[in-house]
Amino acid sequence: MTLRLLILSLLLLGGCIWSTNHKPCSPQNCSGCCTAEGACVPGAEASACGSGGAECVTCAGAQNGCRLGTCVACFPICDGRSCGPDGCGGTCGACETGTACGDGGTCVACTPSCDGKTCGDDGCGGTCGACAQGEQCSASGACTNGCGGACAQGEVCAASGQCVPACTPSCAGRQCGSDGCGGTCGTCPTGESCSAAGQCACVPSCAGKVCGSDGCGGSCGTCSTGVCNGAGQCVVSCTPSCTGKTCGSDGCSGSCGACGAGNACSAGGQCQCAPQCVGRQCGSDGCGGSCGACTAGTACDVAYQCVPVCMPESNATFCSRLQRACGAVTENDNCGVPRSVYCGSCMVGQACTAAGQCMSTCTPETDAAFCTRLGAQCGSKSGADNCGTSRTVYCGACMAGLTCTAANQCVSACAPETDAAFCTRLGAQCGSKSGTDNCGAARSVDCGGCSNGLTCATATNTCVNACVPETNPQFCTRLMKTCGTVSAPDNCGTPRTVSSCGTCGAGSACSASNVCVSTRLVFTTSFQALPNTGSTVIEYRCRGTVTTTATGGTRCYRSGGDPVELRINGATWLLYPGCDGLDDTNCMTTLTPSSAVFKDYQVNAGGRLLCDAMGWPLAKTLADKNPGTENAAVAVVQTGPTVVGTHPGLKNYGTYVNCEP
Repeated sequence: MTLRLLILSLLLLGGCIWSTNHKPCSPQNCSGCCTAEGACVPGAEASACGSGGAECVTCAGAQNGCRLGTCVACFPICDGRSCGPDGCGGTCGACETGTACGDGGTCVACTPSCDGKTCGDDGCGGTCGACAQGEQCSASGACTNGCGGACAQGEVCAASGQCVPACTPSCAGRQCGSDGCGGTCGTCPTGESCSAAGQCACVPSCAGKVCGSDGCGGSCGTCSTGVCNGAGQCVVSCTPSCTGKTCGSDGCSGSCGACGAGNACSAGGQCQCAPQCVGRQCGSDGCGGSCGACTAGTACDVAYQCVPVCMPESNATFCSRLQRACGAVTENDNCGVPRSVYCGSCMVGQACTAAGQCMSTCTPETDAAFCTRLGAQCGSKSGADNCGTSRTVYCGACMAGLTCTAANQCVSACAPETDAAFCTRLGAQCGSKSGTDNCGAARSVDCGGCSNGLTCATATNTCVNACVPETNPQFCTRLMKTCGTVSAPDNCGTPRTVSSCGTCGAGSACSASNVCVSTRLVFTTSFQALPNTGSTVIEYRCRGTVTTTATGGTRCYRSGGDPVELRINGATWLLYPGCDGLDDTNCMTTLTPSSAVFKDYQVNAGGRLLCDAMGWPLAKTLADKNPGTENAAVAVVQTGPTVVGTHPGLKNYGTYVNCEP
């Protein structure tokens, strides 16, 4: 009795363990929560909240809301909102037909759209039609089977609207054998075998026996004399033996007892649990064992059959499959279970339509306003309107006598000239020429190449003889430039810059026109100041006639008297060109800055001193020394601050002074 209670307890425990591990809904196949009926639901509702395949709970009391599978405190928020979700799985209201709930929770105008749709939402709270019985409306507005479109690889859509493994196990009317998909329809008890029709049948066994039972209710034979013992042999006599046995043969064709329902007699004559797997594909065999395991994608149901199971999709996949970008949506998920999901909000300036699409709240401008804003006077114009939407608008035709350009502007009707005419009119013989054509349009034309050994001068678009570029010195000589940096076309028309066309000598400098010019002073009939005289202001002028010498200098000449007049600090003097050689006080004895020494026996002292002060070399400076009678005060000047005077009693003068190289 104790043994039987122990076996019964194990059976009950095994049945309980199986029922827990083989529910259709479990952590292995459900991302939401499992209901008491074994169904997997999203777990996002207060009435069924949970995640990870745990048992669903009901959120109540202070925590009456469900967030991510956990009960939390939830207080509906609808302040300033007339539609859309309230934050707790409810809604703040519904919009009327022709409007949709905007991102701010207010109803905005909406234009129904059913293009290419035969069912589902028209985007404004209305419908585009209904599907026939057994069909469902897909996110694209087409009536399809319950699978909502294509199933995953290795699955097919069953008539029930579920995606199931491509191979559907078939065990109808079968107790055992293959289910056609690699599984089994059940296992026969010991002593039975499975027929081709999937039925368990007893197999008679008389091997080595001449009498007694064949194990299937039949007989292996009878004894003509004596009795049949437990081994199926005829013997003279047989003593029944049931010691330690509760069932089975007594060794003499008798029985030691029968086992109850669900039990079978072991070879040792003990009643023990008989596995029950006839017609079962899976689950407990009733004796702590198993009738088989289900393949991936299937689970064992209460009828011990392997049936397809479905892994619920995530909320993001749910929204994506239904092509919803925003707002709340209630539809069957990929497992056919009704689900309500909030698919997100739209950006600022957009509103969520009833079809779950973000739509601009901007009012599109008129075609006329579109053309005006883009400056299009005519023709077809494409661009973004004031709401950022790509648009193509016909902006009208031009008046008589005008034509519409590619830039959508009305201009005078004009027949553009040919490329050849364009080149001829602009005098271009070759190369690329850019300009305005006869109709005022900007244009670039290839005017061709040159022939007969000529080459194209790109700067002038003319054909010229092939040219050998001149050297830099030849370049400077041709342009008559003697100094500085010069830029100009060379003899071949090619732009060239020569860094130096030469340097200027002493007493000259490079002018703006790149020519060396003298920096020395020359004689004029007006007073000019000498440089470097310190605080003494010394000025000079020719009071006679000024001429140019053969070497580029100047000559001051006056008949009958000294030709040069000096003004020293405002006082006027005459300059003696030379010395008389009689009195050393009449001549300069030392000259600065030239460091030349003039004694009283040297001539031309006064004239050479002045030329030196004017910047001319002393070697070529000339002055006339002639006896004279002019009775006037005289002075000799140098370029320093010192003015050395001569003596007025001497009457010695000259008629000219030459200052030259």
